[in-house]
Amino acid sequence: MAAVAGVFVAAIAAGVAFGVVIGVDDPATGSAPTPSPSASPMGSATESASPRASSSPSPTASAPADATPLETAVATEVESPTPAATPSPVEGYGGETGDLFDITGEWDRLAAMPGGSELRTSDSVILPDGRIALFRYNFVTGGVTDPQSVIVYDRDQDTWETVEFAGEQPIIATDQYLAMGVDERIYTFNWVVDISGDEWVVEPFQLMQESDDWSGSSIAAGGDGKLYRRARDTSSARTELIAYDPETQTFERRSRIGGRFDLAYAGPDGDLVLLGYGQDHPSIVTYDPDTDEWSSLASISDAIAPERAEVGVDRNVYVPGYYYDVPQLWAIGPDDAVMRSVELPDGVTDWDPNLLATPDNHLFAFNADGAWVFTPDE
Repeated sequence: MAAVAGVFVAAIAAGVAFGVVIGVDDPATGSAPTPSPSASPMGSATESASPRASSSPSPTASAPADATPLETAVATEVESPTPAATPSPVEGYGGETGDLFDITGEWDRLAAMPGGSELRTSDSVILPDGRIALFRYNFVTGGVTDPQSVIVYDRDQDTWETVEFAGEQPIIATDQYLAMGVDERIYTFNWVVDISGDEWVVEPFQLMQESDDWSGSSIAAGGDGKLYRRARDTSSARTELIAYDPETQTFERRSRIGGRFDLAYAGPDGDLVLLGYGQDHPSIVTYDPDTDEWSSLASISDAIAPERAEVGVDRNVYVPGYYYDVPQLWAIGPDDAVMRSVELPDGVTDWDPNLLATPDNHLFAFNADGAWVFTPDE
């Protein structure tokens, strides 16, 4: 991005880290960050796909009639002080790894996914019945309306099913984040999916202000039943969260923290884990929705792809990375920021997986050339 670029997808070569980090507005000019190349937002549910869709929600997408507009949402008076950065562990940001793999386990390959290898998983969610829904985009064109773009995996049967939609199906873009609401509907920034019937129904929904740029930003479900995202109308020097309550259809501002954190993931204890840029380096921080409190920052390596991260039952943040062209998988402790190497599936070469952690301590990886489930050793 202009001052510091969008997402930090990076590689390490000869001990020197090369990468792009979470965006920061230029404090001198006040200019907004350029959208991440890997995050191509979509328009309305009926809009045609394009490799580089507009980075703001469709003007036709409307919020529920009784929703509180974001422009009038009242900010809380509680403000967490800007914390000091946690000193980086010995041997540099993220700490030093141990043996060949610090976390070992068994990878099992799942049944082949329907569709071609050009369909890549943008994001995945666990459905109320325990199945897993994958929303996929076309790697070649940047978006897809192919009938096989949304599929559901049955863990008990090891089978896939293509989702049928009543009416238009969603336009899916790269790195388009999804969250399951307490109303058992799937939310993203400008549409919501009703999955209660045999055929799913896509409805327009406005999670952002019309003027906001949500490219590269994520949403996550907190333990309080609300959906959280970064308030994009705040400066690059701080992060405020917007909480949306699906039951009351209202928005609320939460307290703030110093630094820019765009990527939020749900933790097993109901807390949110956020990745971004703080204290002059890529950092990790946690947020407790119940107490409206932030943890102290911890610096992490930029040799990772944080837009693909997932928080496991063990509270580790699992995130892919690269060393030269060698695929890697890391587990970052949210409290100490120590990076631990994770064993990979055999024979993986093209490694850009969407990760999904399940409550029974499994980690799913949906990649271009297959899908796996990881069971860590005890």
